[in-house]
Amino acid sequence: MTLADLDKMEAALARRLLPWITVATNRIMRGVKDAEAHAHKALTDGVREEQDGQRTARRFQQSPSYQAALNRLESLQAALIGPRVDSTDGLIRDARAAFYADSITLWSPHIEPEYRVTPEPAPTKAGEAMMRSAIIHGYDLSREIRPAIETARNHMFVAMNRASRRGLVQRDGDQLITLWATDTRARLVRKVVQVLSDSDKAVHEATGWLLVKPEYRGERVLTTGGIHF
Repeated sequence: MTLADLDKMEAALARRLLPWITVATNRIMRGVKDAEAHAHKALTDGVREEQDGQRTARRFQQSPSYQAALNRLESLQAALIGPRVDSTDGLIRDARAAFYADSITLWSPHIEPEYRVTPEPAPTKAGEAMMRSAIIHGYDLSREIRPAIETARNHMFVAMNRASRRGLVQRDGDQLITLWATDTRARLVRKVVQVLSDSDKAVHEATGWLLVKPEYRGERVLTTGGIHF
């Protein structure tokens, strides 16, 4: 493989990544916007009338609108990585499956037939499942994304507590919720872009490894739970 070939491959990886970043960003924007709208609704006069502290917190936490805001964040998490810790679906996992199929096409012309694990490389269900559940840099997707969503939930609780204080005018309370939403969108987009970018490169490397006969492969950790790289 020449340097020109490597440059073309790198360009291909960058091109295929961008649509997934766009889709993920739009999904985050919608999810946080919905959560923000419900958080604003939870900031009622009744909440403001409570004594500052635990009573205020209990009041807004019991609000259907606050619970709906939490549910929107939970739905966003499920959309990104699936609803369960052991899920193999979700947007980011779908991206990994697409990267896997595309990488087979990218690698095939550069692997001589005598080194290939199969004469005509093609995606397999086992290979796709491996990529969807891959451990990258020591983290599975659940450990990457769930803490980011949990941070969003915790920060929303703090924003609601501050916005519910007695004497705070409605406009200033709403501004605190808006600032939470702005910060949350930025944090989640950064995290998901990073995870997608890492997945793009790592899945490509792992796919090339899988296409080569075992005796010609380099070091890689393969377990019943998937591939670690």
